[in-house]
Amino acid sequence: MVPICVAVVLHNHDGKVATTARRHDPNSWGLPGGKVVPEDGDLVFDLDNTLRRAAVRELAEETGVTHQPEELTLVYAGVCTDESGGGNPDSITFTFEGPDTVFEPMLEASEGEPEARWNEWAVLLGSGAFGNYNQRVFNILLAL
Repeated sequence: MVPICVAVVLHNHDGKVATTARRHDPNSWGLPGGKVVPEDGDLVFDLDNTLRRAAVRELAEETGVTHQPEELTLVYAGVCTDESGGGNPDSITFTFEGPDTVFEPMLEASEGEPEARWNEWAVLLGSGAFGNYNQRVFNILLAL
């Protein structure tokens, strides 16, 4: 079965985006996100709310930033391929955008999670584990 994943784009007041280091390569950065798990809800009967709950959970775990599910806007869904050779299977990833922050919250990952920090979009584009996917998300956000 193809994993169903979520990712979250969160901008600060300087236009930087919240990023997390990849587990297998701490010098490679990606959007906060991960797999939808059964505790998030039922993907068949409550797809929208389940995906939003998963996105909120992943954002909090990986960055310490909390939002309500209804504050997130779905901006892109597509196949995401790990281009780093890290062994992650292709997934169907639903990417949400959170509201812009008027302040810069300190990003702090939960214990056991990789480092989180604010980065320029360029850090995410074209290279790294999910560079091509991130490029598609970036292009869509520019068009909105």
